Amino acid sequence: VRENGKIEWIKPPQINRADVSYFFGKIKEKHSPKSVNNIIQSLTTFFNFLIDKEDFIMKNYFKECASLPVPKKTIKTIDKEDFESILNAVDTYYPILVQNNGNKINLYQTWMKDAFRLFLLAGGRREEIIHLRWTDIFTLKNGTKFFMIGNLKANRIQKTDKEYIKYIPIGADLEKVL
Repeated sequence: VRENGKIEWIKPPQINRADVSYFFGKIKEKHSPKSVNNIIQSLTTFFNFLIDKEDFIMKNYFKECASLPVPKKTIKTIDKEDFESILNAVDTYYPILVQNNGNKINLYQTWMKDAFRLFLLAGGRREEIIHLRWTDIFTLKNGTKFFMIGNLKANRIQKTDKEYIKYIPIGADLEKVL
């Protein structure tokens, strides 16, 4: 709408099919299909609110926009050899970074390799792994060990009194790191 020069004086009921079509074309150029679908859905909801709750007499042209197909994500993983080569690079790479102002920063910390292994073997989210405690470890009668922690993402999303629990099995490789 701004590029059409109407932004200073246009009111929502004056937005027409051509404006929505132009807007849709512009956001398709700048955003991914998933983002475009989210933007159009938000605007559709907003215009429905104006029509239903604020009693605007207008047509919601955003309803007519077709959803763009969202390509499936390709999950990229690395194999054990690649991961070990990354860990070896921690030992062989020169760790001192000199900034533009002359300050030197040591990018290597002695605990980094163990932290990388812990993150890989536990497979949890960053905030879950950082908050692990020894008291979170439970052992079954058959000797199986696991971490029992709160599922932070599920608890954040659900917003209920129910606490969602996540179980992280402790295999021999993770036990060795611990």
